[in-house]
Amino acid sequence: MSVIPVSGQFELFLSGDEIPRLMFKNSETDSEVAGLPFDLLALFRQLYTLSCSQSLPRCYSMQTKSGVHLLYACSNELFLGVNKSVVPPTMPLSFSCEGLVLLRMRLKGTVQEHWMKTTRVSSSVESSFLGYGGGMISQFYVDQQQGISGVTVAFTPETVREKVSGRLKDAVATLSAALESDQPDAHLFPFAHNAAMLSCAEKLLSLSTDNPAQELMAEALANSLLAEALIAFDSRNESATKKGLRLRESDVVKLGLLRDYLTESPHFGDTLEQLARTYGLNRNKLTLGFKALFGKSIAQYRVGVRMDKARDLLLRNYPVDHVAERVGYTNRSSFTRVFKEYFGVPPSRIRSAPANPIRDSIRTQS
Repeated sequence: MSVIPVSGQFELFLSGDEIPRLMFKNSETDSEVAGLPFDLLALFRQLYTLSCSQSLPRCYSMQTKSGVHLLYACSNELFLGVNKSVVPPTMPLSFSCEGLVLLRMRLKGTVQEHWMKTTRVSSSVESSFLGYGGGMISQFYVDQQQGISGVTVAFTPETVREKVSGRLKDAVATLSAALESDQPDAHLFPFAHNAAMLSCAEKLLSLSTDNPAQELMAEALANSLLAEALIAFDSRNESATKKGLRLRESDVVKLGLLRDYLTESPHFGDTLEQLARTYGLNRNKLTLGFKALFGKSIAQYRVGVRMDKARDLLLRNYPVDHVAERVGYTNRSSFTRVFKEYFGVPPSRIRSAPANPIRDSIRTQS
């Protein structure tokens, strides 16, 4: 086995035909992994250079004592991360990647992240772009009980802008401009993902490292996922315009925070008036804007979150009455009716079975 130092804080372990393993240097415990920020862009580009100069694979497994995920150095401007039920270190990880935009598509897991004095907690299914400006350091912590499943595509917006046309050029320009902002909220762009994105993510998560065309397929799927994400991101504004809305980026951020709240607190029954006051939006922007961005009304989204939460509790063998109360229903018959309409079977029919985050995510979006 040979070892190559990489980007200051990492070592690359090479062993025969195995996928090269990337590990934090001299890390005996998870706590030694966390705390010190590392330069993600420098790491990616050094891996790509090594792949070209030493004929190494472009796929790497990144491992700590808590979990493994795959990194693909597709090119000097495009990088891919694939996490499947990964549990990162117990302490937050910190990194910078100046000049990159990250497309994050999470299918499972609760994440708390912090950047530029802003802290954000989100859970379950989510898609967003996050742009990294000069000096910006991101820190994130993952719920240790759930782990995380999802896909991340890191790219330089200038390169992508050369490969698209029409309105998509403007969409990429919006992401690029956010890199220079000194406002934390201006760096984040949450949006509703579509079926094509879910299909790409599912294929990436199921792609075997034994597949002889693995790297070729991963790069193609990363580009397809990014293209579909840009289309979905652009369509949020088109949909709002058709409804006579003019959503500012601050409105989009507020609606994203509202969605996070509905996801985290499905048992609360806030009225539309209460939500409008809380998030500083008029009723039009609250209702029409939410549907334009996320493809569902507030009521439909809340029902979906409640039903998915109820299903998870039932699979853990909680009594139906208890589950109904936990997700905000005071009447068991009302809960049973809505549950059956949503899943096609009454809650009493649910039995313990292995969870499938991809299937559940698709069901939630349907």
